[in-house]
Amino acid sequence: MKEESQKGQLDLALTDLNEILRLSPERVFALVRRGEVYRLMGMMDEALLDLNKAIELSPNDAFVLERRAEVYVFKGQLDDVLSDLDEYIRRSPNDALAFLKRAEVYRRKNQLDNALSDLDECIRLSPNDAFAFLRRAEVYLVKGRRVLALSDLNKAIKLSPKDAFAFASRAEAYRVKGQLDNALSDLDECIRLSPNDAFAFAKRAEVYRDKGQLDLALSELNKTIEDSPDVAFVLKSRGDVYRLKGQLALALQDLNRAIGFDSNDARSLRFRAEIHRANKQAGLAIKDELAAYQILIKKGVLSLKERVKFYILLNHGSVMNLGPVAFNASFDDLRAQLNEVGITPDEIACVRESQGIPTYQPTIFDALREEEGLRHQQQINQSEFPIPRGSNERKHESEEAMVPFAKRA
Repeated sequence: MKEESQKGQLDLALTDLNEILRLSPERVFALVRRGEVYRLMGMMDEALLDLNKAIELSPNDAFVLERRAEVYVFKGQLDDVLSDLDEYIRRSPNDALAFLKRAEVYRRKNQLDNALSDLDECIRLSPNDAFAFLRRAEVYLVKGRRVLALSDLNKAIKLSPKDAFAFASRAEAYRVKGQLDNALSDLDECIRLSPNDAFAFAKRAEVYRDKGQLDLALSELNKTIEDSPDVAFVLKSRGDVYRLKGQLALALQDLNRAIGFDSNDARSLRFRAEIHRANKQAGLAIKDELAAYQILIKKGVLSLKERVKFYILLNHGSVMNLGPVAFNASFDDLRAQLNEVGITPDEIACVRESQGIPTYQPTIFDALREEEGLRHQQQINQSEFPIPRGSNERKHESEEAMVPFAKRA
């Protein structure tokens, strides 16, 4: 009913603005207002046409730039958003909200240092803006600066003690730090303030899961899914609980649905990969892992260890693009990295089989084994025929140790 009323008001406003612009087609204020109405109606191309014309007629009007930036946000044109906000901030350097908006764009582009810089300026200009503290805390959490994140969340809650989202955000910070009882307390308060928030119940279930209380977690998630059956996050969380309880068929069912709603959810893909691996379906597991890694690489949040595993799997374990030079590491370092990420020759074989790649092509494991054999032979040779320190023969021997890898590359 409320939506119908709003649509009716927008239709009336559009009728009036059309008449004004019919009589005065270059009236900037009416163009901007109609652009706003179009934006609220979801007609972004029409909104952009009006705002572009308004800027042509009034190029020095900073407000119109800020309005056009809003439309670019909805169209997903983040570079255009930044361009308009940069110019708007140049003309209006004391507008705290503009810095907050630009920080959000930087955050979406994963330019976290730029986002922090704008949030610092926003808070300097508007020190009582609870939402700015919340946003800065989110960036701190992504950067792993948990103490600073908690400090900002405490300030946000002090400024806005009835903000359910602030309590949910602080609960997540506590959960990441392992302070699970504090996290539960904040989620209880969040749910008291917003009793119909399915996301808050799902987050509380996550804390129960982390505490090992899987039945409580499952009960919470079951109630939540009854209220919000299409929430991908809830399905993902319940799928993970089923996985931990060993109920793999149910886990796979939930994760398939979650990925159906959001195919770019790296965490769901990783959970599903673990289930495929438990079901001895290594090919499917690796396919999900690669998809998850590609998503995380785009977001810029993949660790060095995870990048090593990704590139090894992506290149099917081929020595063509892998090795000490590729990772700026010695053979010993590379072997340690392989052990750490858990890559096995069987996984490489599965990848190759799924891609139709001949199995006789050498892998990184072949290179490492041959290197070990050469080292062993060198130790035997040196024990039988000691070579004086600084001898040219030792230099030649060192070069020979790399030949098998070089031939394959």
